[in-house]
Amino acid sequence: MGEGGSFERSNRRQLQRDIENCVHILQEGVDTEAAEAISVFSNKSTSNEKWAATLAGTYQIKTDEEFQSFESDKKVYIEKVDKLQEEVEYFERLCNEMEELSEELAVKTKVERGR
Repeated sequence: MGEGGSFERSNRRQLQRDIENCVHILQEGVDTEAAEAISVFSNKSTSNEKWAATLAGTYQIKTDEEFQSFESDKKVYIEKVDKLQEEVEYFERLCNEMEELSEELAVKTKVERGR
């Protein structure tokens, strides 16, 4: 059993070295992928910062107060447009009724003249 035990210990050591080698290779792969991902992220971040700086120079960014004022004005104008729409609909109905009345009067006038 002495020879078998030595062989078994040798196999365990070899298996341990193989596992450590696999872990080392895997860690190198993970490190390489992480470095590439960090590099891509860094490049994109730098690019986005430059783009944001360009936009900030081209367009004036509004404050929260200005946006709130805009939203308030927008609400007021929407209410005014809705009221105008209601008035237009009212006048359209009134116009239709006046046309009907005019047609009825024309018919009655023809009937009276025919008598």
